[in-house]
Amino acid sequence: RVMDLKRLEKDITALETAAIIKGGIVLYGSSFFSVWGRERAARQLAELGTVVCNGFGGSVGEEQIYYYDRLVRAYEPAALILRGGVNDINSGVTGEAAAMLTVTLADMAHADFPDIKIVALSVFGCPFIAGLDETKRAQIKIYNAALEKAATERDYFSTLDLTPFFSDNAGGYRPLFTDGLHLTDAGYQELAPYFIHKIKDLI
Repeated sequence: RVMDLKRLEKDITALETAAIIKGGIVLYGSSFFSVWGRERAARQLAELGTVVCNGFGGSVGEEQIYYYDRLVRAYEPAALILRGGVNDINSGVTGEAAAMLTVTLADMAHADFPDIKIVALSVFGCPFIAGLDETKRAQIKIYNAALEKAATERDYFSTLDLTPFFSDNAGGYRPLFTDGLHLTDAGYQELAPYFIHKIKDLI
């Protein structure tokens, strides 16, 4: 497919207005992180140390690779948390191809920073995913399985599935979402301690 890799340039430029903070944890990927936001994520995840949230909504793997130098490498992170897959698969990319893009990002970061720890979020269960057609849901399973396989082959790379946090006891999901995919303010606030606990175990 042919895409305009600069279509989100305005969002990237906006992120670059803040000073670059090096040596922390960078959250990088699509709108799950951009909605969390720079200031709120840094505050709610402060127990992890310095956290820089560099999410840009609507982004796909190719764009995340394209902006890697500016939004990841420039920060010289000690750890990197990736969120990808959803937008790629929803736009018709296969789960395997989408996973390859996420793993490529991880490999790029490891090549630049050999001591880095990298965590890729699986595409977690939520109302939006439950509402997708069967073909896309199958591709999401393939994406998640491919990430897990990559993690077994790389000592610097692991995966985190947030589905247990979002699941209720009745086979559905807790009412923490604004639109089935993005969280309410209370949702992010509730997620933060769980996220901190899980990330500490992985990095």
